[in-house]
Parts: sequence; C-alpha cells; structure tokens
Amino acid sequence: MTTAFLIGRVRGVKRWIQLLWLLVPALALVEVGHHVWIESRVPDSRDWQQATRLVEAGRQAGDLVVISPWWASQGFIWLGRFVTVEQMAREDDEGYGRIWEVALPGHRQEGYEKKGKLLKEDRAGCLTVRLWSFPRTPATLFDFVEQVETRARVSMVPSAGGPEEPCVFRANPKTGLVPNAAVQGGKFRCDQRLAWNYVAREVIADLDNRPRLCLWAHPIDGKRIVIEFSGVPEGGVIEGHTGKKYEADREHVERPPILLQVNAAGKTVGTAMHVQGGGWMPYSFDLGPEGTAGKVTFEVSSAQAGMAHFCFTAKLRDE
Repeated sequence: MTTAFLIGRVRGVKRWIQLLWLLVPALALVEVGHHVWIESRVPDSRDWQQATRLVEAGRQAGDLVVISPWWASQGFIWLGRFVTVEQMAREDDEGYGRIWEVALPGHRQEGYEKKGKLLKEDRAGCLTVRLWSFPRTPATLFDFVEQVETRARVSMVPSAGGPEEPCVFRANPKTGLVPNAAVQGGKFRCDQRLAWNYVAREVIADLDNRPRLCLWAHPIDGKRIVIEFSGVPEGGVIEGHTGKKYEADREHVERPPILLQVNAAGKTVGTAMHVQGGGWMPYSFDLGPEGTAGKVTFEVSSAQAGMAHFCFTAKLRDE
C-alpha cells in the first residue's frame, strides 16, 4: 500500500467528517421545526376557551357535547359544565338530535358523517368545532337503567327450580364515601354475604377504558338474576349494550359467556351473549306485533359467576 494512497484515504475521511459536522445544525433545525409543528397541534387554554364560547353561543337544551378523540379529557375542564354524568358515561351517541364535536387536529367522528349532517364548522385556535344534526334520531320511550330504582322488582330464581328470592332495595347512606353516589340512590341487595351480589346503576370502565353508565347485574352460580319492569309503554325495539369491567374483560382466561335474556309480553324476544374479551357489545331486539304488554323482564345468568363483573344498558325505542 503506497504512501500516496494512504494520504488520499485520510483526506477522504476528513472530508466526510466535515460534511457530518455540517449536518448537525441542519438536524437541529429539523428538530426545532418538528417541535414547533407539534406545539402548533396541542391546544392551549385560549383554544379551549374559544371553543367553549362557540359551543355556549349556539348550544340548545338536549345537545350533546363530545371531544374527539374521547381520551382528550383535559378539554372537560372547560366544556364539562355542558355535560352531565349520564352524558359523559353514555352507552353510545344514538338518540341525540344535535351533537357538538370539539376536535383536536387530525381527529373527527367518522360515524357522524355517515348518519348526520354538518351544520357548521369553526376554528378555535388549533381546535375545530363542528355542529352535527341527526334528523332521523330514534326516540327513547323508556330507559330501563334510568328507571330501575323506582320501577323495577329484582329477585334471584334457582336454575334447578324453586321459590324466588327477592332482592331488597336499600338506599345508600346519606353520609360517607359512596363510589357511585352521583348516579345511584341505592342498591337491590340479593345475597348479603356476597358484596358484589346486587343490582344497581353504576359507572364502569369498559375494555377500552371508556366510562359507561349501566345496570350492574353480576350473575351468581346456580341462579338467574331477574329484573322485572311493569308499566312499560309500547315501543318498537329494545336495544342496548353488554359489557364487563375492564379488569374482568381483559383477563386472558377462557370463561363461559354471560347471557342476558329479554322477555316482553310473556315471551322471549332475544338473548344477548357477552363473551370474554368482547368489550362493549351492542344488541337490538324487535318486539314484534305483541309489543311489551306493559311488562319487560331481563334475566342474567352464566355457567360460572367468577369474575363475571357484568353490566348492561337497555332502552325502549320507537324504531
């Protein structure tokens, strides 16, 4: 290897080193630019305040206010006064004629475009405020979760036959810490020895960690939980969702399904089956020509009650 060749190699390496040093400020500029771009897409308090003013100026009674994506919960520091606990933990967005969507950059509710009509769209800093209209919204005639404390009778019935065992409604204490006091006046206590064996309105976190207001009805081995409603108006369908608490639904353990049987006018109109890891699962049952005949019953059962932290919703709708 000649001396001239070695000198040429050394000079080549030096040139590459010089070029690499030139790349350092260029990379710094790229990093600064990326940081500025990220900052421009993160809403600050002024953006949220402006969005709040836009919603407040046009909001009507009964409107729903949502944030896209749903997990951007910091927005409710400003928008929370427009949202009830029931709306925050709603089962879905059906039944609302108008919905205000406050969206972070790059986000929007795709389902709204399929079913609704965009009435207006405004910018609030980096936020986008959209008002959607849903003219073909089904009417909710009876909300079973809402009415459970005043209109239901709850009992346990042995699967092998035998007399029913009534579950007694007990009001929550007026003082002290009650986890679901915002949505729950009390519980239908069944077996007093089992703390989880009751029926009540609860807010749970589903498999996606979203809050859901639903009717807690943990099944029990060898028995059916029966929730009976009287004086129910006539309607077209009963629909809702089934789910389990996050920690129960995410288990990597194969467990038997939980069955929710819906009876109306003396017959079974449908059975929803919640499978392990199913998440928040919708169901819908047509009542047919017989309607409700004023009485609707929900029966909850499972072949194995362990970790069956079950909750469901149900609404009677016109269509």
